[in-house]
Amino acid sequence: MKECNTCKTIKALEDYYPRAARCKVCTIAASKKWKEVNRERALEHQRISNKNRQSLRRIECNIRRKRVKDATPVWSNKEELKRIYKLASERNLVVDHIIPLKHDLVCGLHVPDNLRCIPVEMNAAKSNKFNQEAASAHAAVAASFGIRALSKWGGK
Repeated sequence: MKECNTCKTIKALEDYYPRAARCKVCTIAASKKWKEVNRERALEHQRISNKNRQSLRRIECNIRRKRVKDATPVWSNKEELKRIYKLASERNLVVDHIIPLKHDLVCGLHVPDNLRCIPVEMNAAKSNKFNQEAASAHAAVAASFGIRALSKWGGK
């Protein structure tokens, strides 16, 4: 528990940003007030931040594109990869690598057998985690349907 310097209310620590003297509610209110008073400075700061973020985002995308390209073996079925991405797009899903392309313990490949279509929220929650049990369960479910991998679902 901690007392906010602005509203003088005692609140739980999760109601504060790290090393902050005032609670999140007061911090957001003060920030909003400052932006109203200093509109031009706030807009200029936002323009600079957006420009910096844009170039960083471009770099991140290029790194990701190279990682996917490097993880795609020459023998991979490119047509099936396209079909999986098209299926995900049609169903408003995202394509997830079951075994991540970049991880401390494993290095997955960009091949149809390592892909599945899942909701955005589920992919965000999984993030870059590798779960051996989940990967095994994935293979077991696919095998029970006589399917080589879950990437075949919704197809042929």
